[in-house]
Amino acid sequence: MKIKGLNKTSAHIAILILVVLIFYIHTFDSGFMFDDYAQQEMLKRIKNNQREMNMFNFITTQEEVREYIEMTVIPWWTSPNWRVKYFRPVATFSHLIDYSLWGSNPIPYHINNVIWYAMLVVLLYLLYRSFCNHGAMAFCGALVFALEPCHYLTVRWPASRNDIICATFLVASFICYLHFCKKRRILSSMLFILSYLLALLTKELAFLFPVLIFAYDWIRYKRFKEIVKYHWKVYLPLIIINSIYFAFYHAYDYGSYWYGETSLRDYSLEFLKATSLYLNSLFYGVIIAALSPDVFSRYWHIIIVLLLFLFYILYLIWEQRRHYPEISLFILWIFLLLPFIIVPPINDRLLLIPSIGYAYLVALAIFKLGRKRLTLFFIAIGLLFPPIINTIQAHTYDEVLQSNFKRLYSALDEIVVRKTSKDRLFFINFPRVGLAGENYMYLELYLSLYYHYPQWKVPVYPLSAFDDKVSVNLLDDHHMKISHPARFYFKTNTEKLFSLDHTFSQGETFLLPDVKITIDKIEEGKVKSLEVEFVESVDNPFYYFLYFDKGRWQRWHPQEGESPFRN
Repeated sequence: MKIKGLNKTSAHIAILILVVLIFYIHTFDSGFMFDDYAQQEMLKRIKNNQREMNMFNFITTQEEVREYIEMTVIPWWTSPNWRVKYFRPVATFSHLIDYSLWGSNPIPYHINNVIWYAMLVVLLYLLYRSFCNHGAMAFCGALVFALEPCHYLTVRWPASRNDIICATFLVASFICYLHFCKKRRILSSMLFILSYLLALLTKELAFLFPVLIFAYDWIRYKRFKEIVKYHWKVYLPLIIINSIYFAFYHAYDYGSYWYGETSLRDYSLEFLKATSLYLNSLFYGVIIAALSPDVFSRYWHIIIVLLLFLFYILYLIWEQRRHYPEISLFILWIFLLLPFIIVPPINDRLLLIPSIGYAYLVALAIFKLGRKRLTLFFIAIGLLFPPIINTIQAHTYDEVLQSNFKRLYSALDEIVVRKTSKDRLFFINFPRVGLAGENYMYLELYLSLYYHYPQWKVPVYPLSAFDDKVSVNLLDDHHMKISHPARFYFKTNTEKLFSLDHTFSQGETFLLPDVKITIDKIEEGKVKSLEVEFVESVDNPFYYFLYFDKGRWQRWHPQEGESPFRN
């Protein structure tokens, strides 16, 4: 009987690994994108002993902000107070191994991501089985997790590996804790603490893990005194680790500065909006990658209806907690991180850890709750729809993240035939990369071009972040005015992310090596137009004004007198 059970376990694990490979093997050749380029630059500096061994210390001082602005690595409107500084040595070490072995070849990075994800899925199977003691149900839960559409970007994107590694160590830590509770072995307790520590040194959100441990113990004992009596030796090292961690983070000023201080009222509103989108994405397989909570104002009635139905489903599951006490734990697993992941632009990839709770509840509803309609609902949204959604996502991301850049590289090869250090690239607009109103292509434009053309390291100036036609008026040989007929500057979340939601004023200037950009017109407190002053005349043969129209990149020659998009 033991051999038969072992064979079933091995078969389940083999199938889960195969499913992960089937759905993600196509990502091996998907290249780098966005933060990957910044991480490659950091890895290169670490390798050359120009940086401490932490690739997540992107920008740590005002001097670095200014340096990167002048290099055009980050947008010219970036706030001097902008910081991205995290302490993630485990994730850094993982990427550093890749970089040391393979350099900037993206294929091994993607393979590593898929391997980590497969390990996470297998560990989840073991975790679920520890709770339900039902091989088929544990397999179903792990399969739901493996197919979850909101994980697609996390697995596809090497820069998100820290999320996968963190989740893997958290699950491993919980498994070790379950073993410790059953057999009270020192090795299990040591592995439990070690796995938690590795998770914490991979991503900050792991600090909430002790709450899940306490919730599990509460389910078992129901009384606080008994929990403390039997498990104070467990909680004490967790408290010490977290205390040292927070003190260290504070002492060295780790963390990121996206939006500055936020009032309680604003935070509450953003929390409600973002949480609504996150939960709908998790339960219905809706792709919300890079959505802003602002979308809530446009589709609030649909979102509220879906949310009410979702809470009704959770209530039906919650009613069964007397028979299945772990329901409380896995519902907590869904909601615990949500207050900490609401800063726009929100993204499905942040749902990796909450979906651990979701996948178990889906499997429980399918196998044990005995509600036919609920079972059919979860079979549809948990097992049948995700493969279709993932196929659509694969095609969409290939188009958005690869084709747009390939079109740009192809156009640059035609437009800038002889590439020299004197060249200057000015981007007037961009294709849509993300949802309407948001644009992401300019975020890593300099580094993406630098890695595609290693010998051609020239400034790249986004004169707007618009993903649509803009109005360009040439004022004289050194000045032009840029605006959008229906939109304002610095209102998208990607623009706010860099400006720290700065309030711009008319006449405010930004000095760069080749241009001076001035806020030209303000309407109702919003920036309507910019005036750009060029160091050289706009007919300089090394000035390349690029714009996207009718599905292709083109060059505008200001000396011809006609601006692009002229009606």
